[in-house]
Amino acid sequence: PDEPIYAETAREMLERLDFIVPFCGYEPRYDKPILFYWFELLFFKILGIGELPARLPSVIAGTASVWLAFLLGSFHGFGILAGLVALTTFQIFLFSKIAITDMLLNFLISASICFFYIGYLRRANTKKKFAFKDKLSSRWLISSIVMMALGMLCKGPVAVVLPLLVIVIFLILEKDLVAFALNTWIIVTGK
Repeated sequence: PDEPIYAETAREMLERLDFIVPFCGYEPRYDKPILFYWFELLFFKILGIGELPARLPSVIAGTASVWLAFLLGSFHGFGILAGLVALTTFQIFLFSKIAITDMLLNFLISASICFFYIGYLRRANTKKKFAFKDKLSSRWLISSIVMMALGMLCKGPVAVVLPLLVIVIFLILEKDLVAFALNTWIIVTGK
């Protein structure tokens, strides 16, 4: 039942030329953040109003999720296998074809965790245990934060809380939580 509501909301936003306040049934709809509507609007503007443009954000997010599995698996020597497993996962297959926020949220949460992990691995491989002088490592970590912020615009606080929980547990298991937090604080504040 949610799929037509998302599409209609984006259609009405396009009709009203109001890209900030979502409307559905010509009444304000404040219960969902705006990012998914913006993607639908973009595809409506490019391809016209219809089922395909309404579902394209989910299709692209599902494809990107499979790519993330491949990317992360490649760091450990099984990229193709990881991509194939993701590609054949029922939930990814199903939600990649439906015009709802779940697939986009899945991609943004997965990307934030994946990008953090890649940045963390790059930092560890530079043999500088507590230094983020490697600019590429910092870019991966900043990309992780950007994915969380976009996730917040997609579905709300869950897109920040869930990845941070995973990252904190990972750092605890690596016995690197305090050093990582102090190093990040020093870099951010310059002190």
